[in-house]
Amino acid sequence: KAMILLLFGGRSFSWRIHIISTLIILSVVLMLAIFVPDIRTVFGIVGSTTSTCLLFIFPGIFYLKISRSSLKSVDSVGALLLVIFGVMMGVISLSTIIITWIMTP
Repeated sequence: KAMILLLFGGRSFSWRIHIISTLIILSVVLMLAIFVPDIRTVFGIVGSTTSTCLLFIFPGIFYLKISRSSLKSVDSVGALLLVIFGVMMGVISLSTIIITWIMTP
């Protein structure tokens, strides 16, 4: 339901959209299961993206969204720096995992 809300907004429930989104998710999972030789790779990619989002990016974005202060305030600048740091760490960790995946025989 969260994916449907994210992609299609507040539209009413539709079996067609539900079935199509379910098939897409299952297809992605099936392709990962078939083509990825080691589960550690999947855990590394999922962990590097979700952990940086949960720990750094989302809290900063949520604060900026609900805060009534200007972007020049100390708190807003700190939240923005937290988001930027989270994006940088996410890119670095994902790049490291992909490079390790490519270099490992």
